[in-house]
Amino acid sequence: MSLSESMQFEKKLAFFTAPSLLGIKCANLISLNKTDYDLPIHLERFNRKTASKGLQLKILCTCQNRTLVLLYNE
Repeated sequence: MSLSESMQFEKKLAFFTAPSLLGIKCANLISLNKTDYDLPIHLERFNRKTASKGLQLKILCTCQNRTLVLLYNE
């Protein structure tokens, strides 16, 4: 996982899930291209950082090219 990939993932996550990150909504769905990111590593890193705030990322399903990720507040 490169620094640029990590920054790109964080920017996309912030853009599409801002209401949940700010506490306005309890959950958001985001669809990501499987080949763009090493999702298990990014999700584990995010979950470790935000565990104290109650935010979690979870992979809901994986299709041929896309992965559906849920950001939710426990």
